Amino acid sequence: MENDEEKLGNVVASDTIQIKDKEELSMDLSHRLDIVNKKALHYRKLNTLLLVVALTLGSFAAVLAGDSSSKEGGIIALKIARATTSKGSTDSMEGWRNVYFIIAVLSFFGTVATGLNTSLKIAEHQAKSVVCAGMLDGLLLETQGAKTSDKLDKVRGDFKKLLIDYADYTR
Repeated sequence: MENDEEKLGNVVASDTIQIKDKEELSMDLSHRLDIVNKKALHYRKLNTLLLVVALTLGSFAAVLAGDSSSKEGGIIALKIARATTSKGSTDSMEGWRNVYFIIAVLSFFGTVATGLNTSLKIAEHQAKSVVCAGMLDGLLLETQGAKTSDKLDKVRGDFKKLLIDYADYTR
């Protein structure tokens, strides 16, 4: 009878350790998931910002260039040409040079925004962080559903591999 009680005590102690391990692993996974979600949100905001800047500046440059090409100088371009010269005249080449300079500056900064987005591979980082978050979420669900220590060990191994493969996103 004592042997059965000792065995029962060991089973309870083993289950308690497993529950504690399960909780610790779940907390670690949740913490890493929070980190990855913050990074994914950061990449999404940065990607959106650079795309909006590039589209807006490119659109303004195109509208201004198109407007200045009309026979009378257009509505917007004419006002800019007059406002940027001391004479207030549209006959002055200086005013039109200023309009073309503004078009060039808008185009330049739109191109810079597009180049930054491309060269920094922001969309790629955004996608990888979302994939990492999905994998962490899956591991968290597996941890919560784990009934055996073998299953918990498998989740722990997958988690260690994920931390290596997605180190840039989990720290």
